[in-house]
Amino acid sequence: MNANLNLGSAYFGLQKYDRAMESFQRTLEIKPDFSKAHAGIGKIHMIQKEYFKAVCSFQKGLKNIPDNAVILNNLGFSQFQIKSYKDAAQTLKKTVALQPGMVSAQMNLAVLYYKHLNQQEKGIKYFKNVLTLKPDLKASKKIKKLINNFP
Repeated sequence: MNANLNLGSAYFGLQKYDRAMESFQRTLEIKPDFSKAHAGIGKIHMIQKEYFKAVCSFQKGLKNIPDNAVILNNLGFSQFQIKSYKDAAQTLKKTVALQPGMVSAQMNLAVLYYKHLNQQEKGIKYFKNVLTLKPDLKASKKIKKLINNFP
């Protein structure tokens, strides 16, 4: 089982997603509720922009490890991509509560609130968190400008 999971992870790292998918699926044939295999499949779907499938896989992955911040972040991002904004906000807030230093979750929440949920103040709060966590971020100039121009 772990051999298939490790093989799937190796293929994923090599961007051989079809082979990674096969390995993760073989893992699930042996143990259908193995969270890391579901998460691996979810990541493949996410990379292939199959976000509805990704959401399903990440939800299955969270069944046995509901507080896994990485899987939660990937679920939140995928929910965001399918425009399930309220679900994404809830998922990403849980991610940040579990792992406040996760820049990607903070950034996803910032964009989500600022652009899609019409809650610019909350968005600005998360943009500020992003700059605090990673001041040298490539987008830091744009973020600072956005913050400075906010009423």
